[in-house]
Amino acid sequence: MLLFRLAGVPREIVADEYQLTDLGLREAAPKIVEQILKSPNLGLDEETVKQIVVAKKEYLLGLCDVLEKRYGGAEQYFRDYLKMSAAEVQVIKSNLIVDEKPIFGRADQDPNTGY
Repeated sequence: MLLFRLAGVPREIVADEYQLTDLGLREAAPKIVEQILKSPNLGLDEETVKQIVVAKKEYLLGLCDVLEKRYGGAEQYFRDYLKMSAAEVQVIKSNLIVDEKPIFGRADQDPNTGY
């Protein structure tokens, strides 16, 4: 999520992409929950763990809100919390962002931005 936001991907797209995780993890989710519940140091109940394992859109949108409100956005998070310089953050961004139009896209994408 941090890298998506650092690259300037709109929060709605980030949440939509992460929500797809549920499709891939649906069959494995019970085993993941079981393994997490075996961790004695976490002290989490089963219902809480089940909520953690799913990637619901509203959860990700909430996380995006926290990133903006608490840290001032992804770039500030990298700079202030992870103690990276502006140059280091720029290197990451330059490796994530290309000036090419997407070859494949969704029907609702802006043809100019790809989002």
